Amino acid sequence: MSIGIRVGPIVSEIGAPSFFNSFFSTIQGLLEPEGAGTRFPVISGEFYDGCVSENRLIKHLLDTLFEMFECAKKRDIDVTIEEI
Repeated sequence: MSIGIRVGPIVSEIGAPSFFNSFFSTIQGLLEPEGAGTRFPVISGEFYDGCVSENRLIKHLLDTLFEMFECAKKRDIDVTIEEI
């Protein structure tokens, strides 16, 4: 079984559910100390819950992912959290 993202008629496969879960658990555990969706509401809130409007996702996705990457880089994160 695999996880995918659907935007309109296009579906892109992300990977195994365990990979998807580890990504969100790592972001939430290391970069959102106040709880899931408090710092990155589009990605670890709405997107994780499975429902983001196309316009909102497209508008905020790249900026949010870049911010997540920069935060992780500053913290020198070299671990992943498998599950919270």
